[in-house]
Amino acid sequence: MNVPNPRKRAASVTTAALLAALAAVPAAVPASAGGHHSPYTTNCPPAESLIRGTTWHTHRLAPGVVLQEGQRHDHFEGQIGTVDMHVLTVATLTKHVHFAPLMHSLAERSKLSELASGKRRLIAATNTGFYDFRFGTPQGPVVTNGVPLLAYRSPKTVVGFTADKHVQAAQLALAGTVKADGVTFPLAALNVLDPPTGLTAYTSRWGSQYIPLPRDAVARYVNGGRVTSSAGRYNNAPSSGYLLVARGQSAYNFVRSTLHNGDTISATTSTRSTARAAFTQAYAVGTQVVVNHQARTNMLCRREYPQPARTAIGFADKGRKLILAIIADHPGTTLHGLDTNQVARVMLDLGASQAYMFDGSGSTELLARLRSHPHTLSLRNYPADGGAKYERPMPVGLGIYYTG
Repeated sequence: MNVPNPRKRAASVTTAALLAALAAVPAAVPASAGGHHSPYTTNCPPAESLIRGTTWHTHRLAPGVVLQEGQRHDHFEGQIGTVDMHVLTVATLTKHVHFAPLMHSLAERSKLSELASGKRRLIAATNTGFYDFRFGTPQGPVVTNGVPLLAYRSPKTVVGFTADKHVQAAQLALAGTVKADGVTFPLAALNVLDPPTGLTAYTSRWGSQYIPLPRDAVARYVNGGRVTSSAGRYNNAPSSGYLLVARGQSAYNFVRSTLHNGDTISATTSTRSTARAAFTQAYAVGTQVVVNHQARTNMLCRREYPQPARTAIGFADKGRKLILAIIADHPGTTLHGLDTNQVARVMLDLGASQAYMFDGSGSTELLARLRSHPHTLSLRNYPADGGAKYERPMPVGLGIYYTG
């Protein structure tokens, strides 16, 4: 794909008009969502204070990177339960500390331990955001080195890092165009599982997994700035160039009738956001649980298995401190996870000024390189799918490195 200079892309457009900053707070759930036939309910247990009074075991993984681990008893289904907490805090401006995604391709799931393997400067790794369980692709944006790997033209909530290593949250959207034969189309999406109406591009970052094209879609391959195929239903991302997929009447006509094999075509991709500065790295997040130093309350919880394992991400000190909380779950025992209201209380008590849900359940995972065992990354939590032998494969992990 013909793209702008990466440095220019890293300085992507920041537009406050995109959405109000607190659009990061999820829209209210319809009243019927908590009804009798809904899998969710508002009848959730009160959030307990779990941080204060816990005995914490502290591991200093590197300058500015601290892992604290502790267990706390609480009320659980009419008996005493146990909450197993692993809290990773990073002073992000610390020299030699940096972050990078751990992945092979967007549509390829691997165990976190495999994604982290062989990276001797990696000191910790966690799961990132929600993904499609069948195809393995992330359900929201992924940005690295200022370049969008997966994004939508419609804004999505992300948490990520700026060039000066501050953590921030904002709405992020794809800004890109396709030009050919005097016609300019905006790109609707990049490397997403379900292409929306308009033009969607698929690059080699998608991987070898087939692309599930909708019935009303048509596609063409592009390479070296030229259309290299007839219009058809192609299901594979190319190793170079990109696959252009059209949905909707105008985009469909453009790809099927306006374009011809051999035509000159160009495409650009960048991002725009509501953030104060451009993202050099970003990951999609779920529900916001702490808003401006306030824990959200009265959020829905699931009727069935309401307290699964959880991963939450937050920040404090004006984005200079990253907070990752990993809450374990051992199904069939009294060691359990938390519902969303309880996670909000935990993240607030940990000092987060803003916090969001990452993925949870069997995807919740933390690896850390302890100074007592510098040559190995150890699994710190019990993976809910069945322990260390049952790490749940994921497409993207968050890697924390120390290169000093």
